[in-house]
Amino acid sequence: MVHIASVWVPFTSESKEAIAGYPEILKELRLGLQAVGRKLAMYLNQRKRVRQEGERREIFLRYLGEVATAVGSIKEYSDRSKKELYGRLVDVAKRKTAVADIQLDQRGKKVERREEDFGDNVLIVNEE
Repeated sequence: MVHIASVWVPFTSESKEAIAGYPEILKELRLGLQAVGRKLAMYLNQRKRVRQEGERREIFLRYLGEVATAVGSIKEYSDRSKKELYGRLVDVAKRKTAVADIQLDQRGKKVERREEDFGDNVLIVNEE
């Protein structure tokens, strides 16, 4: 739906059922619809990117245990060192796929997580 606000709207008849097809009106309608289309494409591409990065992270996490075990056996690491290696690999995977943690609102804007988003009965304790 397109809304036209003006003191002089060129209707095709006295019944005001349709607006006249003047070139200036058609041009502005086209430009407005193109702008809306660009914003919609940006929103959909952002959602697609977040979803793809989430899938990519799942694949990384699925195989990181095997990679850590294989590298540990090649380098002859102890079990503790293998767990440390696994932890570092998980950190790298999360850092490389950080886009997957982004949350978008209905308008496509990034939502910043705050403590009050968790509810009244949640207490956040820092590790320090």
